[in-house]
Amino acid sequence: MKKSILFFVIGSLTSGAAFAQSGSATVSHLQSSFHNSSSRMESFIHLTNTSETDTEVTIKIYNQSGNVVSDVDNDNNTGLLRASNISNYSDVNSSYSVKFTIAPKHSTRVSLMNPSTAEILGYAVIEWRKESTTEVVNTSLIGHAINYRIYNGTGYYSVPINDGRKF
Repeated sequence: MKKSILFFVIGSLTSGAAFAQSGSATVSHLQSSFHNSSSRMESFIHLTNTSETDTEVTIKIYNQSGNVVSDVDNDNNTGLLRASNISNYSDVNSSYSVKFTIAPKHSTRVSLMNPSTAEILGYAVIEWRKESTTEVVNTSLIGHAINYRIYNGTGYYSVPINDGRKF
C-alpha cells in the first residue's frame, strides 16, 4: 500500500501538471499631467521577462486618492495607458490598470501619459503570474520606472523597482 501511494505521489508531481507561480513588486512613485506640449509630466515602467515562458502581468496604478487608474479604451497604442511589445492587452477592468502577456526574454514599456491637466500622482503594484509545465521559477521580471518632465527644459529621474533585482 505504501509503495502504491508513493508511486501515485511521484507520478502526480512529474506528470506535466501546471505549476501556478507568481510574484509582485511596487513602484514607489509615478506622476503624470499635461498642461501643454512644453509643460508635461509622464511616467514609464520598463519590464523584461527574464524567464523561458510567457508571463502574464497585471499593473495596478493608484492615484493620490487611492483609486485604481484606468483607461478603458482597450488599445495599447493610444490613451492614458499604453504598452509596447506585448500580447493579450486589456485595460477595461476597474480592478486593474493594465493586464498583458510578455513573451520570454522580451521587454516592454508601459506608459502613463495623461492627456489632461488633472494630475495623477501615486504608485503602482506590478503582479506577475504564470502557469508552466516546464519551468519552475520564483522570479520572472526585472525592471525600473522613469519619470519624464518637460518644464523650462527636460528632466528625467529613475525610480527603482525591487532595488533593481528580479522579482
